[in-house]
Amino acid sequence: MFHFSQTTRSIRFVCRPEDYGVIAPPVAAKTVLPDWFRKLPAVDSQQASATNNGLTVKRCMPFLDAMTTGWILPLAATVRLEIKDGGRVVDAGWEFDRVMVSNHGAHQVAGNPKEPAPPCKFHNYWSIRTPPGWSCLFLPPLNRPTQPFECVAGIVDTDR
Repeated sequence: MFHFSQTTRSIRFVCRPEDYGVIAPPVAAKTVLPDWFRKLPAVDSQQASATNNGLTVKRCMPFLDAMTTGWILPLAATVRLEIKDGGRVVDAGWEFDRVMVSNHGAHQVAGNPKEPAPPCKFHNYWSIRTPPGWSCLFLPPLNRPTQPFECVAGIVDTDR
């Protein structure tokens, strides 16, 4: 079991005993910053002018706080996606003994702006436990625009 706690509040990440050490553990978002962000200077002196101080988002606390808050849940295995037929078909493959990707029925999101792409579900093999009255907001990693797919947000009651 992987465990993180703060004073009186705690978030626990739990997996099946046989998965521990096999699947990648959750990691704090602040520990896996994208390369482009790490390489970005705090100040770009070439962009500094009378009307622009040259500061980059590296000096923007709201941007940085959003990027470094929360946890990243890596996939349990590498997933290969093949997108065909103008996005209507997504075939997935992986080297793992359980399902990594499945599709929701297109009727569940009929009329969404991503049609005809099928809504895919990436399976997570970690359970998250929080104190009574706490839920978790799941969303794509914030301020990381180079993701190859779009994850939708959801709130999960993790206190039971």
